[in-house]
Order: sequence, then structure tokens, then C-alpha cells
Amino acid sequence: MQIMLLFVAIFSFSSCSWFAGPTKTIPVAEKEAPAPTTPPVLKHTRDPQLLQVVKIGLQGDQVMREAWWVVSGERRMAPRSLFGKLHRAALFALDGRLATKGIFSCDQYVMKQDDPSDSRSKTFYETCVKGQEKRIARWTLLSPMSAKAEFFPENLSEVVGLNASIFSKRLECQISWDSHGILTILRCPNWEQDREGQLIRLTRMEYEKDAGQILRLRGQVLQQLQPVRKIEADVPLEGKIIVTETELSAPEKPVDPKTLSPVRGAGPVRAEYADPTKKELPAGQKAINPDLIQQRKSSVRGEQKVAQPESEISVEDEMRSQGLVPLLGPDGQPMIGTDGEPLWGRPAMGDGLIYVPNEPEEEAPPEPAKQSPEGTRPEPDYEQIPPGR
Repeated sequence: MQIMLLFVAIFSFSSCSWFAGPTKTIPVAEKEAPAPTTPPVLKHTRDPQLLQVVKIGLQGDQVMREAWWVVSGERRMAPRSLFGKLHRAALFALDGRLATKGIFSCDQYVMKQDDPSDSRSKTFYETCVKGQEKRIARWTLLSPMSAKAEFFPENLSEVVGLNASIFSKRLECQISWDSHGILTILRCPNWEQDREGQLIRLTRMEYEKDAGQILRLRGQVLQQLQPVRKIEADVPLEGKIIVTETELSAPEKPVDPKTLSPVRGAGPVRAEYADPTKKELPAGQKAINPDLIQQRKSSVRGEQKVAQPESEISVEDEMRSQGLVPLLGPDGQPMIGTDGEPLWGRPAMGDGLIYVPNEPEEEAPPEPAKQSPEGTRPEPDYEQIPPGR
């Protein structure tokens, strides 16, 4: 009985489910998943004044390299000029890096403000050597469209040259630009830079964008810090470039004994200077040092021999320089005169030297020596060849 009741209950439940209509689904509003949040992008704000230094420095580099090409004939690659160096220093301070490397031996910089409360003045330093900051340039804003750039050549030898870095003073340039940031005026008086061992000093260096002559250059070429030429150059907006170099009176240069021809013979080099008071000698005759003649006279009179300075040429060198050779006796030794000095003569046409024959022919008895005035030596019984003949 219980089984029957259970069967009836199951049948009833299944029949109700079988004949029931289709079930309806009620839509349920789904919640949208929250979008992932991203942190806001912080835009790097650039210093507008520093950005202006970068733009004007790039244009100043073009003008300065063009001016250098006019006066020197040397085409320099960008940015190898004073304003090119300033441009790279400002760009490094602006972005913290440089896109191109290897332009200068040192391309690491730092910018400092002279007065923290005043942002108009900025000074740039090289920082390649740890613990050493070399000041290279200073930028001072004078107005919204003008500034002053100062360069320190003692730390810019790679740009201006060694001589200019030692002898040049601080360079000040006046700069102006228009409302679009285009350079209109650039003046750099007393700009100095090396050129092939010389120093070019431009007392006037002016660039004016709207002038007929956009570039005017006036200066001098210095050799050993002395002006030797004058330079004038004008670069028009249209037409030919006019460059004029005028020779100046060159300073007298000291005579270098190394460049003079030495006197014949083994001895120290003697510089031969032109003497306007010296009389011209006949052809074939050479002058003898008067000091040597006086020395010989003093030795004949028995006077004390004057000591010859070490810088003077010896008697032997002097005689040999005159083309004389010592006279040799029969034994092959030099002949000595009565004054104790060797005798000198000119070489013969034969074997080149004058010899006394080993076996002299019979000669007449010598005549008695002639009496000489008191105080002078007796004349020899043979012909003596004086020095210098």
C-alpha cells in the first residue's frame, strides 16, 4: 500500500512538470567590471629660458663658423665654435644627455645659477674631471629678446687654440632676436682665435640680419704677438664676399747665428754682420782681425800677451780661414819665427804646401844683418811672408 502511494506521488509530480508551459527567464542586469586605472603621465616642463639658450646658441654657431671661414679659409664642422660649445652645454643641461657624441674631448656639463633667486644668469661648466668644474660660458638675459654671452678662453683651448687660451681675455657678445626666436644681431668685439701658428684678433665682429652687409669683420693677424697684417672683410646679403689683407711693417727680427754660414776652419760659429763703416778691399785680398795684429806687435815688444776671450777664434783658425797654411822645415816640422810664432804662407801650385828643400844649393855667404832702430827686432835674412797675404 505504501508503495502504491509513493508511485502515485511520483507520477503526479512528473505529469505536472511534463504539461507545464515553457519557463521564462528574467534578465538580470550585469555589473560592468571596473576599468584598470593607469597613473597619470607627468609631462616634463622645460625651462623656457634654457630652451632659448639652445636655440640662439645653434644660430650663433652658424654665424661664428661662417665668419671664421671668411677670415681664415678654414671650414669647421658644426658645432666647433664658441656658441656651438654653449649650445651643447645648454642642451645637456636641458635633457641630461646628447644625441651625438665625440664632438669635443669633454662633453659633460653642468649649469648653475649665480643667484638662486634670479634665474636670468646661468653659468655653464665642464665636469669631465671628477672634483673639477671648468667654467666655459655665462648667459645673462637682459630683456625678453636680448642677452649677453660671456666666454672664458682659458678653458676653451680646444675651440680657440692654445695661444688664444693663454693670451686672450674674456669675450663678451651682445645678442638680440625677434619674437619668433630668430637671431637678428650678434656682436663679439675682440674675438681672438688661432690660425696656423698665428693669432687672429677681430676688433669688430658684427652680424645684422636685416642689414645690407650682414657680416662685417675688422682685425689684425698677429705673429709672435706683433701685428703683421690687417684684415677687412664684408659679407653682403647678395653678391661677392670682399676680403682684404694689408701687410704692415714687420718688426725687425734678431739674427739667429744658426742660420748664418760659419767661417771656414774648425772653430766656433761666428756670425757675419754687415758693417757700413768697413771699406771694401781689392779683389782677392782678405781682411785680418786687427786684434791679432795688435797681439803680434805686443809680443814683439815684449809686452804681456793679452788673454784671448774664449768666444774669439784662435790664431790658427783665423789663418786657415784666410787660406794660409803653416810653413814646414826640412824635418817636416812647422817653422817658427823670431817671435816664437809659427810661420804661415799660401799653398804652392805643386803639391799644395811650401817646403824648404832638404838639400839646399850652395848659396853666397849671408850678408850682415841690417841695423834696425832701437826698440824693433832685426829684419831676418830671408823673406818672411806676413800673415794675411
